[in-house]
Amino acid sequence: MNQPMQAKVTLAKARLYRLFALIFALTGVFIFVSLYLSNFEGSFFSTMTQPSVVLMLIIPFLPAIVLSWVAARMEKKVIASLSASESAPKK
Repeated sequence: MNQPMQAKVTLAKARLYRLFALIFALTGVFIFVSLYLSNFEGSFFSTMTQPSVVLMLIIPFLPAIVLSWVAARMEKKVIASLSASESAPKK
């Protein structure tokens, strides 16, 4: 497979990962809100000192964070490979 076609496929995968990261982030918001409302009441900032609330804030967003990180790495690799191929001398 040639390099421009492979770059297009990789960029399409990165965009798909970004889309799924957005979906997971929105789902994480709903999960956090439902867990917070079902387990805690009162001031939001006073409950943030409890470790369980901090974990409830982080864990629902882990899939979104990981997918976004993977997509960013894929995009950087494509940009680096395309810039390297453009700067290479052509025969």
